[in-house]
Amino acid sequence: AATAGTAVLALVASLAVWLWQQQYVLSLRARRAGRRATKSKSVEVTSAAYLPPRELWTRRELACFDGSDGDDGPILLAADGRVFNVAPARRLYGPGGEYHLLVAGGDATRYLARNSVEPESEESARRPLNVAERAALGAWLFSFSQKYDEVGRVARPEEEVVLGRREAYLDNLEALSSDMERERLTAAWIRDEKRE
Repeated sequence: AATAGTAVLALVASLAVWLWQQQYVLSLRARRAGRRATKSKSVEVTSAAYLPPRELWTRRELACFDGSDGDDGPILLAADGRVFNVAPARRLYGPGGEYHLLVAGGDATRYLARNSVEPESEESARRPLNVAERAALGAWLFSFSQKYDEVGRVARPEEEVVLGRREAYLDNLEALSSDMERERLTAAWIRDEKRE
């Protein structure tokens, strides 16, 4: 039994190394060909499904791009902190699609790692991914990075707090009519930033 477990672990580790090497070779080829990493792989810039890449996405923002707003908008899927626009596979990830559960405003990491669309128990969700699940997730991420545009990453909870404050600040700033109020809010924002 121990020998079989060791063999499985060696196989999974070999697969993970192979996937990493393949990704590395593809990135070298792309650089050599002079293509930019942000070039669209699957969604034309003129398409309604196109979203320009940005650094961070909040969970609330991801929920707005679940494909339920029409037949041609973007559909975002988050996995292992990375955000992909999977709109070209609308039949799979859009409403009524086989994998829509993965996209419905949440993170698909654990579904992909387990290769299952079945919800998991709370107890199971609390445990970390094992080696085989991490390898499966790596294979999915490799596949997504080859097929779909990566448009950013999911904001960590502390980043979401800062983004929320910044958004509220900008909303207040826009609503203000007097220059004096603007200066007072700007000074308060700078003080808050220095304290963090």
